[in-house]
Amino acid sequence: MIFKEIVKRLRDRVNSLEYQIGDILPSEITLAKILGVSRNTIRKAASELVSEGLLERRHGAGTFIKNKNIQPRITTLKSFSESANEAGKRCENRVLEFRVMPASIEVSTQLQIQPNEQVYYIRRLRCIDDNPVQLEDTWMPVALFPNLSVRDMQRSKFAYIESSCGMTIAGCYETFLPIIPNKKIAALLQVSEKEPVLQMNTQAVDINGVRLDYSTLVCNMHEFRVRYFWPRLRPLYDCVN
Repeated sequence: MIFKEIVKRLRDRVNSLEYQIGDILPSEITLAKILGVSRNTIRKAASELVSEGLLERRHGAGTFIKNKNIQPRITTLKSFSESANEAGKRCENRVLEFRVMPASIEVSTQLQIQPNEQVYYIRRLRCIDDNPVQLEDTWMPVALFPNLSVRDMQRSKFAYIESSCGMTIAGCYETFLPIIPNKKIAALLQVSEKEPVLQMNTQAVDINGVRLDYSTLVCNMHEFRVRYFWPRLRPLYDCVN
């Protein structure tokens, strides 16, 4: 097994829900057995994560989880920028494409507009601390956002919709599925073409149910993970005597 793969597997363990920041990592001997490699390989892999700022070695105490790659906890809808800022990370939206085009059948169906109606197509590479995290393709109706610009999309999309356009976002529908990235997507996200990534299809709606955008995001799961918290509303059970 190549060394880079061991570093990746160890990074995934650090970023998993198994550990919280401040937790101690299992010993090198234990990790070596779990991952089926030598103790020396584990030590070198841990050193890589120390240099990335994820782990911290404390003399005589062990190796501790110092930080995690961004892992927002979702209890309410938050934008990518808001999640990054809460995690103390620097985010950047790199606009790779920005053009007006006629809506395809799929896009018009998702946005509930007429086929061939004018929409913006925007492709953004979203980065955290200069690391590519998400590749986002977004379609937005020109009729709703006639003044949308590249500059707006270099910032928070949700902030533009709410602050600049005066609309209220009620929420966002999301669906998830694993995919195998094509060569171009893998190169942009700096991931393997052979390794599955997570695709998210999202659709924000306003308080009147108007569909504001339709987006497809491919996520680099080594750099960005989402942890959801769903509050439980207890049902009223019938009492059985």
